Amino acid sequence: MNGSRQNEGPGIRELFWRLTRIENNNRTIDAALRILGEDLGCALMLTDNLFECQRYAPLPELYFDLECVSRFYREKTASETISNTANETTNGSISKEEALPFNEIKAEGGLVYACHKDFIVGGDRQLYLIAISEELFISSDAVVRAAEAIQLYIELWEDGYKSNDPGALLDAVLKRDDAKALQISEAIGLDLESSHNLWILRGDFTGHSAEEKPRVLTRWANAADSLLRKKGKSAHIACRGESLFIFMEGIPYPELEEGMEQEFISYIDLSGASLTVFLELCSKEDIRGAACLHDDFIFYAGKVFPKKQIFYKHDLQFAATCKSIAADEKQISFQSLLEPLRDNKSGDVLAQTLATYLLDADSNAQKAGDLLYQHKNTIQYRLHVVRQRLNLDIKKMPASYNLYLAVGIDRLIRNA
Repeated sequence: MNGSRQNEGPGIRELFWRLTRIENNNRTIDAALRILGEDLGCALMLTDNLFECQRYAPLPELYFDLECVSRFYREKTASETISNTANETTNGSISKEEALPFNEIKAEGGLVYACHKDFIVGGDRQLYLIAISEELFISSDAVVRAAEAIQLYIELWEDGYKSNDPGALLDAVLKRDDAKALQISEAIGLDLESSHNLWILRGDFTGHSAEEKPRVLTRWANAADSLLRKKGKSAHIACRGESLFIFMEGIPYPELEEGMEQEFISYIDLSGASLTVFLELCSKEDIRGAACLHDDFIFYAGKVFPKKQIFYKHDLQFAATCKSIAADEKQISFQSLLEPLRDNKSGDVLAQTLATYLLDADSNAQKAGDLLYQHKNTIQYRLHVVRQRLNLDIKKMPASYNLYLAVGIDRLIRNA
């Protein structure tokens, strides 16, 4: 297409000046999108971070299926490599230097061209503006300016719009603002008093700027949404801090239980990320308890279980117990349990083997051998020596529970 035919659109000041001329009672996102769309000569769709249409300003002569466009972008984003953030925009405003690609989309009604731009509102909520036309006559710079205008509009005049999302709902629940939580939950269709699964995905953002985090979290959200859609399930997904909260309604799905968590971690392909799974949360108190347990003890759980990427409620509770004892004089009695395993000849080998066997390998000698790069027979011999020196059956409860605590506390103290 000849570049001379591209509609460069008006400047951002002119666009924004036109938005400010709208009367207060008619000043809506729909009106803003309609004005911008008329200036650019295209349809404009505003979506959430999962490309679900939130607002739409059509062109009378242009007909297409909105869901086709949403589905195209969901699949396109989910297929990208999540860990590649080298080209992410690193400031909160929208860069005018970026060349936005146009995509051909086969939608009901014919072939359309779409160009999208992301932007952040409310500090951490990512939205997309998608320009749609039957011809390639729109300048990508004009789409960037339109997105910037909508970003400013929402920040200045649409505070309520920023609030009706799962992230705002989660904040209301955690702050015990039940009235606001009820209002938002009704708006987005999430029943807080029914049974839920909650997955919390937390990443290592070392080396990322504060502005990059929402974009990385949005990529995770798209990947999670894509995987769940393939399973025929829907979810409410919220970004909070450095974590992604994924709510799935209903009693735990049996088909999701077996290996679904590992499939999810593999699907997003992120080293350094942890996934915490909470099942059957039936109230706002349950949600608050899960979030607080995660926030307070996921760091310590990572110290106690350094080989794990997937944690469950009982893992965090165990880490909390280890943390409590490690900060108390009782730690001495637990550490003394491991003293018979340490000597000048073998050093710390026996204690480390026991810790790996109990905490990392689910009491499986073969798995412990794989983790320690040792033959299964070597692990079994070491465990035999451990039993002899401690004079107890390391598999027998409740006596062996103190050993679990001892090796967990030992890891916390050594990794402090």
